[in-house]
Amino acid sequence: MHIIKYYFLLVGLLLGNALLAQVTLVHVNKSTIDRNKVAYSGTRIMTVDAVETMQGNRLYIFSKNEKGETADSLYAEEFMKEDNVWQIQCKRGFSFPNSILMTWGNRKAFFDADKDHTPESLFIFSKNDASNLDKQQSVFLLLFHQRQFYTIESKAEDQYIQNYYSDNFDKLPAVIKDRILDYWKKLDKTN
Repeated sequence: MHIIKYYFLLVGLLLGNALLAQVTLVHVNKSTIDRNKVAYSGTRIMTVDAVETMQGNRLYIFSKNEKGETADSLYAEEFMKEDNVWQIQCKRGFSFPNSILMTWGNRKAFFDADKDHTPESLFIFSKNDASNLDKQQSVFLLLFHQRQFYTIESKAEDQYIQNYYSDNFDKLPAVIKDRILDYWKKLDKTN
């Protein structure tokens, strides 16, 4: 009898937590993204993530320019579904001479540290030597927060000791900044 009570208590707690979850990651196959419905910048999608929150559904798309272009470009974009249409919220392009930009598809995080019902979404990508992809030059953390981008970069030339922050990084709320810095500190940047 006690086991049944504990079982229902456990199920109730799990369902309650699921209903209160503020950020839910939804699997999306990048081949199902219709360019006519989601106007992303590049010609080929590298990664796509969908997030559901109390404030709406979001897509995060990292795309690149055509292979063989003189400079490799990576486009990071956030879309939000408004009136059943995907609207761009913010976008940023990255391009560096003699470098290839590589997304780290398994290194990302979604959370709501400031409890405003909108996600803080972070992604990792690296800048590698175009003539030797095994030679990583630097690693970037890119944070999407309230239609803004924030970055941290560490470089291989100093063994990833020095961090380089975007000019607006100090404007992040402390609770978000602390969470980001904790993630960054634990990240193995040597890939």
